[in-house]
Amino acid sequence: MAERLEWPDGSVWTIERSPADPDADPVVIEMRLADDVTAPPPHVHPEGQSETYEVLEGSFEVQRDGQWEQVRAGESATVEPGVVHTFRNESGATCVMRNTHSPAHSFERYSRRLNTFINQHGPRVTPVVVLGLARLWSEHSDTLRPGPLPLRLAFPVLAGVGRLARVKLPD
Repeated sequence: MAERLEWPDGSVWTIERSPADPDADPVVIEMRLADDVTAPPPHVHPEGQSETYEVLEGSFEVQRDGQWEQVRAGESATVEPGVVHTFRNESGATCVMRNTHSPAHSFERYSRRLNTFINQHGPRVTPVVVLGLARLWSEHSDTLRPGPLPLRLAFPVLAGVGRLARVKLPD
């Protein structure tokens, strides 16, 4: 049975396929993104992991290396390993996409942990949310890392502060 992750902004992620071997197989998640979805900070996927967005309904925008590109229903976009990217949905409507991280590495576990954390502490961006996000990224550096230099410098410091402040993360 598919697992649903519901987010405070109204988005819903449904894990369609979990990898048998996370270091070789992809994770596939259907993402129903609310209009004006809370976008992740610009980031990269290291270690040979690509990310593909296949838009099923509506449209959204993906930013790769600082350039925004609109992706519409029936289209897809792939972000290669090491490319700084993020996404947003400012279309005025819900966007439904199939998101694939290949290979999965720890992205599925990260997604579950992030969802639990944000539902406990969100949806507003607060110091606790920032410290927790930095800690999660630190613990899942096999699947995502901060992209721009200021974030690459700040996140390890913030993760350390989060540990010292005993910001609790879900298992």
